[in-house]
Amino acid sequence: MNNLLKDIQLFILTSNVSENRKAMHHKNLLDFAQFLSALKVVPIEEVHLEKIFTLSDHITGKVLKHNPLNSEVLNHYFQSKNGFSYNQFLLLRSSLGAFFKFLEKEYHFPNPVRQIEFNFEELKPVKRPMKTLTRHDVLRFFHTLVSKSEDYYRDLTLFCLIFATGCRISEILSLRMFQIDFTHGFINLGKTKSGKSQTVVIKHGMEIGLEFYCKQFKLTSIDHLFQNKNGPLPYETVRGLFKDYLKLANIPENHLHITRHTFATHLFENGSDISIIQQLLRHKDKHTTVGYVHSNYVRNYGIKVNNNTLLYEKLVSELSL
Repeated sequence: MNNLLKDIQLFILTSNVSENRKAMHHKNLLDFAQFLSALKVVPIEEVHLEKIFTLSDHITGKVLKHNPLNSEVLNHYFQSKNGFSYNQFLLLRSSLGAFFKFLEKEYHFPNPVRQIEFNFEELKPVKRPMKTLTRHDVLRFFHTLVSKSEDYYRDLTLFCLIFATGCRISEILSLRMFQIDFTHGFINLGKTKSGKSQTVVIKHGMEIGLEFYCKQFKLTSIDHLFQNKNGPLPYETVRGLFKDYLKLANIPENHLHITRHTFATHLFENGSDISIIQQLLRHKDKHTTVGYVHSNYVRNYGIKVNNNTLLYEKLVSELSL
């Protein structure tokens, strides 16, 4: 084996991962090397994993034997990271795990990661259950959008698409006009998260509103459906709009991805089979889809609310101009 810095360099050069991943591994492994340097009280260039423990003759001071790094050192390293979040610990463990697998394969170096006793699960944050938006919440959201939006047609079209298709926000923001089939009423998403080209059917009548929107903004076939001067509308902008409209509508703050969960839940409450919802969400695994369906109480079901009726009529008239 080489000294630690050279082995880190060799590991990074031979790793078959993305450049971002390599950069993360390099940063984490250098931090680990600095920890061992301080522990051994030697320059970082002299740190060698096979010589972490030194057995010397207490009389003559002569070095009798060197022992390699073990899991106790790794436990000590993780314990030294006070204030680190659960995700930061997972990234550290990922880098060290990949590095020691490399050493095991390259030099048959005993992999100490397998014997780590540090309890990562104790640091795992308690996951709060997601709360989807009820039908009433969605109507209040659009009431607020219609009355408060500073870019009415864009915001209305954007959030109608988000709520009505169940698409991922990234899929909506990457849409270009040529991907929309106004005649047959569907959107070709191209390659999505699954790596496959997929098609989403638009709710009947919405293609008229989309066509009106594209003409209103004079979009060409290669233009993004939602854009600013610098390109496609950033995710942060949409997240900010969503947060603002929720706040103005007096709805508890929520993650933007909840719109996809809301889409699934409302379909399920309307009696759609879980396999149909799976196809609409384009999930590979039905269990993933089940996790998107949350139980809500369907309030005021079948009761007409005049304000909601007026809003619906306004939306239809605006999108049909």
